[in-house]
Amino acid sequence: MPDRHELTVNEAGRLYRRAIGEHYEGDDHFEWPAIRDEMQAVIDATSNRDAGQVIAWWGCWDRTGGTPANTARHIRAVWRAMLKEKGRR
Repeated sequence: MPDRHELTVNEAGRLYRRAIGEHYEGDDHFEWPAIRDEMQAVIDATSNRDAGQVIAWWGCWDRTGGTPANTARHIRAVWRAMLKEKGRR
């Protein structure tokens, strides 16, 4: 990613929901801060493979790409699209 962006918990929630699905409901879910940290690591990783290692333990990655690296690639693509929508590149 060209510019590092520090995700907020709310942004991480929107990214997770757009990339993975509506697995968690509500913004007050107790795991959102940890999910934010993992989503930050995924978007900051230097490769999709490295990003996939961050989320390899998730039980939901098989719904979006079949492998952690493919899911990480998808998350990163969704994040780039979200940045474009915000007018950031």
